[in-house]
Amino acid sequence: MPKLFQRSLTTHLFSALLKGQVAVVTGGAGGIGKYIAQRFAQEGCNVVIADINASEGQKAARELSKMTKNASVKFIKTDCGVESDIKGCMDKTYKEFGKINVLVNNAARFIFGSVYGG
Repeated sequence: MPKLFQRSLTTHLFSALLKGQVAVVTGGAGGIGKYIAQRFAQEGCNVVIADINASEGQKAARELSKMTKNASVKFIKTDCGVESDIKGCMDKTYKEFGKINVLVNNAARFIFGSVYGG
């Protein structure tokens, strides 16, 4: 098998450690967050995509679940700028999976304008 397709011992160990763990990825409906969620799903994690965009979040969860053959990819609508949304996301995740092992805080808000006030 070509080296390109061989998985290192470290990769196998990492995969074994992640299998069955619960990963919450904020901002996981698109971009880097979606890719992070995909990698966790590929490694056998239960994945929660926490994002403010409900349509893209639900779409991402369906796509990743199908692509990775991992039925444990869920979406929870979450505005990370609202404390009650964050608490609700954590509560729903605990209710669904009983634990949270990994939290990736990828959500970002872009505010355009001058930082100098001018």
